[in-house]
Amino acid sequence: FFINTARTSLLTSEGCTEPCMNPLNVAFQASAITVTTGNTVSFTNISSNANTYEWQINGTTFSNTTNTTYTFNQVGTYTITLIGANGSPFCESEYSIEITVECNTVANFSASADLIGVGESVIFNNTSINGISYSWSVNGNQEATSNNFNYTFNSGDIYEICLTAQGTYCDDTY
Repeated sequence: FFINTARTSLLTSEGCTEPCMNPLNVAFQASAITVTTGNTVSFTNISSNANTYEWQINGTTFSNTTNTTYTFNQVGTYTITLIGANGSPFCESEYSIEITVECNTVANFSASADLIGVGESVIFNNTSINGISYSWSVNGNQEATSNNFNYTFNSGDIYEICLTAQGTYCDDTY
């Protein structure tokens, strides 16, 4: 019979943790929760009774200031966490929100005609947003890298025309 084992487990339990003598409330507001790539979000700390802060994105610290900003350059969902403390023993709290980042490049085009005969051409006008280079394909085969595209249909068939717009941070296909 070992009383040390029982006592050790009791000492490490939550019941033996001293209470926070100066309770705190950690919270913040984000300037946006859905943004496009390349945009900066401002985080405003609205915590009370805290005086040290740690900001994390997906578990990695990126700031220790009271308020902060972060520029999102990749598409995805990010968990932003603020951890606050006040120097009193056992007084730490955290608050988290999710930020969704979408691609700021949008591929799009219009066609000069929808129904055409064999041997006729169609002009495809690029109406993409935030693209810096383009790739046109017909039935999965790359045909051009120009801004706009002119294609002559040499057989009676169904054709799939795709435009990929490459942006600074991400690509989109239409």
